[in-house]
Amino acid sequence: MVAACNRLGLNGVAERKMYSRDWGCVGIVKIQLYNSNGAPLRSDIPNRKSLYLLLAKNIKESPRTPREEVELPKPITVQTAPTSEKAIKKKQKKQKAKMIRA
Repeated sequence: MVAACNRLGLNGVAERKMYSRDWGCVGIVKIQLYNSNGAPLRSDIPNRKSLYLLLAKNIKESPRTPREEVELPKPITVQTAPTSEKAIKKKQKKQKAKMIRA
C-alpha cells in the first residue's frame, strides 16, 4: 500500500498497530491527502473514495516485487512480572477442578 501511494506521489507511512475489533490484522497505512491549509495535495484525489479507486487501479496494474514491500517495525515485547507461588497454586487448583468436572 505504501509503495502504491509513493507511486501516486503521496506520502504514505506504515505503522504496526493492532485494534481490538480487528485483532487479526496488524498494521495500518497513514496517507497524507491534504496540506496544512486543508486543500487536497492532488486535484484528482479530493477524498478517500477517489484515493481507494486510484490505489486499486495502481496495485492491479503494477506487478509487486519483493523489493517494494515495506517492512513494518518489529513489535515491542513486554516482559511480565514473575508470578507468585500463590498465584501459580491457585491456577493449578482451578485447572484441577476443571478436569474433575469434565
